[in-house]
Amino acid sequence: MEDRYIVDDITAVKNKEYFLVKWEGFTKETWEPRENLDHCEEKLARFYEIMRDSNLDKDWQLQRHLTKDGTEFETRMHRAYHESKLFDSAAYDNCILKKGVSEQQKRDAGKRIEEIQWIDLNVKRRK
Repeated sequence: MEDRYIVDDITAVKNKEYFLVKWEGFTKETWEPRENLDHCEEKLARFYEIMRDSNLDKDWQLQRHLTKDGTEFETRMHRAYHESKLFDSAAYDNCILKKGVSEQQKRDAGKRIEEIQWIDLNVKRRK
């Protein structure tokens, strides 16, 4: 029986043939040809929708960063997008406005707004 790996997310594309794939349960992303991704049409559709709606150019989309030890990690666009999704803005607003938020809720609110990299994807809602 062949091992089956689960695609967690698709983070970049190069040459319209290879996709940078984040695998569920693994930290290292790999470049995969399109034919290896037949089982994840929804992930591909979501990736293309984000790219189309964000109007990102290739230089921005594929810009990579290096960690202190010299290894690559996610694109700036993808990292900023995911960090902004993880940020609990309602809890943070309540903390700022002091709407009866406990100290524990303040700690659970997550990162401070100043620490979040925001990305405006200009996503248009379809009716």
